[in-house]
Amino acid sequence: MVTAVGKARFVRGEWLKPGVVVVEAGHDVGDVEFDGAVPRASLLAAVPGGVGP
Repeated sequence: MVTAVGKARFVRGEWLKPGVVVVEAGHDVGDVEFDGAVPRASLLAAVPGGVGP
């Protein structure tokens, strides 16, 4: 899953399927609710970091 919504924490962790790979395309604050995504994601490229600008 690649996110580029532009709204902080828009994608809730419970929406994610177990084992999903999450790639954040945000800048400062992620589109994915980090704490909710950690138990479900097999890999999480979080913001800051992600894929960057």
